[in-house]
Amino acid sequence: MPKFLLSIVTCFILFFAKAQAPYIGTAGADGLGQYGYLEKDAVTFTRLFRNTYNNIAYLSARYWITDNNAANGNGKEYIYHVYAGPDWINGIGWQCGGDNDGSKRTTDFNINNFVPEWQAGSDCYTSVCAKYCDDSYYPASFDGNTTNGAVGFNERHFKVVDVDTSVHISTVADVTNASGICQLNNPLQVAGSFVINPGSATGLSLTNLYLKNIGTAIENIDIPNDALKIYYENSTGNEIFDGNETFAGSLLGNWDGNTTDGIFGSSSLNISTNTAVRIYVLLCNYNNPSAVGKNINLQIINDGISLAPALDGFTKLRINPSSISQKVITLPTNFIAFTGNKNRNETTLNWAISTNELGYFFNVLQSFDGVHFTAVENISSSNYFLQANHFQYKYATSAQFFKVVVHSNNGVQKSTPIIRLNNAANAYSILHNPIAQTIVLQSSQPNNTLHQIALYDIAGVLLYQSTCVLNNGLNRVQIPKAIPPQIVLLHIKSNAGPMAVFTLIKQ
Repeated sequence: MPKFLLSIVTCFILFFAKAQAPYIGTAGADGLGQYGYLEKDAVTFTRLFRNTYNNIAYLSARYWITDNNAANGNGKEYIYHVYAGPDWINGIGWQCGGDNDGSKRTTDFNINNFVPEWQAGSDCYTSVCAKYCDDSYYPASFDGNTTNGAVGFNERHFKVVDVDTSVHISTVADVTNASGICQLNNPLQVAGSFVINPGSATGLSLTNLYLKNIGTAIENIDIPNDALKIYYENSTGNEIFDGNETFAGSLLGNWDGNTTDGIFGSSSLNISTNTAVRIYVLLCNYNNPSAVGKNINLQIINDGISLAPALDGFTKLRINPSSISQKVITLPTNFIAFTGNKNRNETTLNWAISTNELGYFFNVLQSFDGVHFTAVENISSSNYFLQANHFQYKYATSAQFFKVVVHSNNGVQKSTPIIRLNNAANAYSILHNPIAQTIVLQSSQPNNTLHQIALYDIAGVLLYQSTCVLNNGLNRVQIPKAIPPQIVLLHIKSNAGPMAVFTLIKQ
């Protein structure tokens, strides 16, 4: 064979004989590699494949976190080795000890290893480092503990996103849907709510959302296929569902072709998350009477959120399953709508029930503080009706809070949520909700105005009261640390003005 031909063949053989680099697994059981985004509190591992390398002592996952929020150029590195468990005998080595498995997993990553850099908006980069059987390393600066800033094989890019599923007033206070869109059978309660916060990341949007009802109401029997509706608004810390949100679409029970697994989802949402956004899930319909007395408790399923754009080709957010209902919501029996308005001093209340049967009567109740209610009038279902199932009552009052109790002919009583039609809240605003020991409020009252401050629980029990001076502008009001976490009603009243009432979450 001519020498030049021999040289070409030799190079050809060497090219294809070269070992191919280790990599991060991307299959469904491979942990981190199947994601483009990481929820701030999520837990997962990294599965590392040795590929065609044949002298591996061990592989490690190198994480590098850059804090985009502070934009200070600081970062933090942490190394996770393949774990000391069933497929790894610590101290013997991988192939060096005769173990020819193609892959192994690391221990779960721990966000505490990256404090303070691990924040919403931060970038995470992960790559593969290697120790070989001859005690050499890749990259060359890797020593088993640090790479000293060097990048390993197959580096991947992820974004950190914070999803807050903590208790929110919209799912614990029976907030009425005032938009009029969701008026079929149960518009009275928000069935679940959460906030998705991108931090400093920009240009992101929520595209996929999959929820499972872990309550007793059954998909397709008690809950119709298109019963769950999605609304959203920017999150300020004080938002509550009031009907002014943007409609994003429906979560369908048959999204995966299965109508018996309790899972409702959509892959066609387009909710911009350039800033923190609160998502509301409304149960707009249920099948009566099969669903009566059953309950709803919605949970984000494993891998139940996807974001756009794709990072390194992946859109799923790694998130631990968590409830967004924060309480078991028992489906109401009778009321399907309760709204109202004020025109000067005349109050108009409108409500509807889910049955055509007569024999019902209603108690209209009013309150000036949202805690103590008094009866206004008993109304027969045969009077005051606008049309079938719909009723209206008008009268003159300066009260701000209202509810209606229905009494059925079999003795069952059901109450609407409380609605507030007018109050003095425009003189004040709460800047942070939930609260801990400090209430931060903005007042438009004159400087040095004496106020009475009181906190009640939702049963009307007084938890705390004081008299203090508030100024025009920002004020901080301290409350006792001993008040346990719960929903509380804050009453603010100046000597010269009406009372303002706010519903707060005490952490």
